[in-house]
Amino acid sequence: MPADTRRLATPDVSLDPLLYSKKSNFVVLSDDGLRNDGRGESDLRDMFIECGLVSEATGSAYCEIGTTKVICSVHGPKDMEQKEDFQMIGKIRCEFKFAPFSCKKRKEHIPSNEENELSEILTQTLRSVVCLKKFPKSQIEIHVLVLDNGGSALAAGFMAASLALANASIDTFDIITACTIRVIGKEIYVVDPDENEEQLTNLSKDGEAVDNGLVTVAVLPTLNQVSAMMSSGVLSCDVLSDAMNLCVTSAQSRYMTMRECLTNMIKKM
Repeated sequence: MPADTRRLATPDVSLDPLLYSKKSNFVVLSDDGLRNDGRGESDLRDMFIECGLVSEATGSAYCEIGTTKVICSVHGPKDMEQKEDFQMIGKIRCEFKFAPFSCKKRKEHIPSNEENELSEILTQTLRSVVCLKKFPKSQIEIHVLVLDNGGSALAAGFMAASLALANASIDTFDIITACTIRVIGKEIYVVDPDENEEQLTNLSKDGEAVDNGLVTVAVLPTLNQVSAMMSSGVLSCDVLSDAMNLCVTSAQSRYMTMRECLTNMIKKM
C-alpha cells in the first residue's frame, strides 16, 4: 500500500508531552495576597496591540495579553453572494478559531462546538457595534485566530476585532474593550485570569459548585454601554452583579492603550 506523502512522518507510538511536565501545587492567592505570576487579585496583565500586520486583509490587528496571543483579519466590505436575499443592511460573518498548537490539548482543524459558540457570540457583539446601514448589499468577514491561549482569549478576540475594523476604515459606534473575571467563592474575584486560573474548580463539602465561574464583559467605553456579557458556571445574582461591575471597570481601564494604538496607526498613514 503506498504511503501518504501529505502526512507527517510521525512515530507509530507516541506519548503526550504533558505526562512529563512537573506537577506543582497551584495556589490562587498566597498569604501575601499575590497570585502565581506576582499580580494582585485585581491587577491586569500587560497588553500589546498593533494594527496592520496582515497585508492581504483589508484590516488586521494583533493583541497580546500576557501569554495570550490573538490575531484578527477583516475582509470587505464586499458584495453578497447571489443566492442570498437582497438586504439594505450589511451582513457580518465571524469566525473564532483556535490554532491547533494554541492549547495544551491539540485542537482539531474542524471547528468544535466551543469555537462555533464563540463565533456566534462574536457575530452578535459586532452587529451592535458596526454601522451596518452604511454598507447595503455588502458583507464583512472577520476572522479571529488564537495563536496561544494563555487565558482570557475571548476578551482579547473582542479587542483585536474592534481594532481590525478600525484599521479597515469600517465605521463603528465605538471601539470595544473587554475583560474576563474568574469568580471563586463570594470573596475572590480574579481579574484577567490566565489559563490555569480559568480551569480551577471550587466545590463545597457536598460536592456541588458554589459561586464558581467565568464572567466576560465587552464594553463601549465612550458610550458607556455594555455590548456583550457572557457567564459560565454557577453564580448567584449578587456575585454576578459584583463581577460585572468589576469587569466594566477593568475593561474601561484598557481604553487609553487602545486609543494610543489607533493614534499611532493614523500617524503612520
